[in-house]
Amino acid sequence: MSVRASSVDGMDAPTPSTGPQGPVVTREPRTHDFGPGSRAWGHDYTITKVIDGGRRLHVTGWGPSMEVGDFILLANGARASRYRIAEYEPVMGVFVVDDMWRAVLDFAPRQYATQQEKDATR
Repeated sequence: MSVRASSVDGMDAPTPSTGPQGPVVTREPRTHDFGPGSRAWGHDYTITKVIDGGRRLHVTGWGPSMEVGDFILLANGARASRYRIAEYEPVMGVFVVDDMWRAVLDFAPRQYATQQEKDATR
């Protein structure tokens, strides 16, 4: 898989380095919102494969470039589920738009310091 680095706001992000496990994000992970109300023309996704009851997903999408290690929020009814990008590949071709990508995602539930903090998000 290949990785292309750029930010959501269009500014170039640092290029990831390669470690023993593959590409390593050289910046703080970003969260990309594809949750309820955020899906639109040019900013959407399709789940192509569900593994281990949804703990791992293969996804094809359209939208801003992402990096391995970033988080992505996907619609799950009226709420959103958070996944971490394990593999990312921009899709290039004659009949493909330049913002199309494929990714493998691992379920990454949010972590809260206290029950009060968790309850505040509901």
